[in-house]
Amino acid sequence: MSSPLSWARVEGPVATTDSPTREEFTAHEGRPVIITGSVNRSRALSRWTPTYLKSTIGSRRVDVYVSADGTFPGGSGPYDHNKHRHVEMTVSECIDRMNGLKLNPVITPGEKYYLYQSPAEHFQDILGDLHDPPYLPEGSGPDRGVTQNVWMSGAGNVTPIHYDLSENILVQILGEKRVLLWDPSQYSLLYLNPIGTQHDRQSRIDVNHPDPTSFPRFMNAKALEHIILRPGEMLYIPAFWMHYVYTIKFSVSVNYWWASPQLAHFSSGMQKILMSSQRLGDALLEIKRCVSETVGVSRPELVILLQNMFADGSIANLRAMLTSQVAAGGGGPGGPPRARHGS
Repeated sequence: MSSPLSWARVEGPVATTDSPTREEFTAHEGRPVIITGSVNRSRALSRWTPTYLKSTIGSRRVDVYVSADGTFPGGSGPYDHNKHRHVEMTVSECIDRMNGLKLNPVITPGEKYYLYQSPAEHFQDILGDLHDPPYLPEGSGPDRGVTQNVWMSGAGNVTPIHYDLSENILVQILGEKRVLLWDPSQYSLLYLNPIGTQHDRQSRIDVNHPDPTSFPRFMNAKALEHIILRPGEMLYIPAFWMHYVYTIKFSVSVNYWWASPQLAHFSSGMQKILMSSQRLGDALLEIKRCVSETVGVSRPELVILLQNMFADGSIANLRAMLTSQVAAGGGGPGGPPRARHGS
């Protein structure tokens, strides 16, 4: 498997800051940042060893994503059953398999395993060891609008280039990950699948064997890189920033998805425009205006992103999905659809 630096053009590191205040963090909104210090008071950093996890939650049965080649695509299916499967096993078995214990393979010898976007409610008895980042929306319960997930991955796991529709903080508890990031204005250079298609919001580029002949624009893409995300660090990944994640050694992470007030206002406005009866081209002009009035001042690259999403059919597909949801009796959705993708 290729090292990320053997194919990626890297223009510089992600900014790093130590324990910023909420106001200081907000100033970074729309730009990735590594935060150090804020997690160091959490007991999870010292407790969450493989032995501890097996002794506390080891008997719990969880859904584990299995990959024959170590890549873990997300988004809409279908998936090739000969390459990727979801199976149920205990947390203990999952940890053992990730750390090289030779058990009967699910697909093929040498396969990789990922506890992938596992809902926080499955781990409430240990999540008390971890303090939530102080930069999330205030409040509690569903109205807070925060989704928390647990991720556990073995060395060599690859999450292909993709983007999420929500703000994201990835907290590293155990092990190390390498992360590459591209800003939304580079959308057309990364050959992303349109929303509403197979593996939507994910790049068609095989990061293990990138082909410059088939994807020539990719050679012009410039990434930001934080060489290694280490225990006790958290990475803020803004909505719509493309990212690639490579697990260097057995890893346990927790992430938080949410919509900032600006992003929520923009998403709500975009949905209202898409649900109107105007032509799609006119709707795009209205959406651009909506961007300029909400997130556009701090994030002008989103205008370029929307133009590319209009060109590749994503906006038309999103409009069809929203219309279908309303026709099915679900009413207007509370936010844009978010398929599974990895961290």
